[in-house]
Amino acid sequence: MASQLKIEKYVSFISEVPHEQVADFLANSDVYVSTSLSDSTSVSLLEAMASQLPVIVTDIEGNREWVKNGVNGFIIPTKNPKALAERLLQLLDNDEIIKKFGSTNRIIVEKKASYEQEMNKMEATYAHLKKSVST
Repeated sequence: MASQLKIEKYVSFISEVPHEQVADFLANSDVYVSTSLSDSTSVSLLEAMASQLPVIVTDIEGNREWVKNGVNGFIIPTKNPKALAERLLQLLDNDEIIKKFGSTNRIIVEKKASYEQEMNKMEATYAHLKKSVST
């Protein structure tokens, strides 16, 4: 289809990326797109946000937790390729929005999804549970 539409030089279809190459792959990307129909918090979304990418995601609960439409990305209806195309064009035609969304995404991830902070929370939860069971 990409060949028929004559856009193959603008898009890449990538299969699985080894974990150690994800950061480089994201650094060479312009935008993160996820058209999932269902998902909880997506690790790939958080990795993209941490990499300061603007994001376009479908309107599902897991995405709404992280993306505020027009603030740090775009939320589109599921199964709506026209909305995806419109938002992609809007992003790619506006470097200011790309930078704004990207920097906002980095701040959000640093505040809400720091690995160290999350592991500290888990450790505290386990300690509390252990204490509760012991008494």
